[in-house]
Amino acid sequence: MPVMRGDKIKVDYIGTLENGEVFDSTEQLGHPLKFVVGSGIFLDTFEEAVIGMEIGEEKDIHLEPTNAYGEYNPNLVDTMSIDSIPTDKKLSPGMLLVFMKENGEEIPAKIIEITGSEATLDMNHPLSGIALNFKIKVLEIITKSKNLK
Repeated sequence: MPVMRGDKIKVDYIGTLENGEVFDSTEQLGHPLKFVVGSGIFLDTFEEAVIGMEIGEEKDIHLEPTNAYGEYNPNLVDTMSIDSIPTDKKLSPGMLLVFMKENGEEIPAKIIEITGSEATLDMNHPLSGIALNFKIKVLEIITKSKNLK
């Protein structure tokens, strides 16, 4: 019976960059990924790729940046006063910070440079602008669809 939108499934996957470097996998997570197909918990294109797959089936998919984490946006790089960054840690380039919007949404930011009393932050997703490859294997259909559209 093929995977359908709304099914809760369990998959193993390996995510690689164009050079073959693994950026994410269920092996790194330590367990298979469980999700409801079409729920938007994972990349939409990843979720769409499993539709129609059978238990035990494997598939390789390639996602261009626009179908993964988007193109790199230079407008998401900004400079701000170090004093306005709420942290008790010593700031350094490469450090990852998380800012909260008023609605509770988290915005990750990476410090790319510190100059005097200012820090330059990059709020792009770390994988933005990068093509991704996934090897997906459907392990189980935990529950069948309840007509999620």
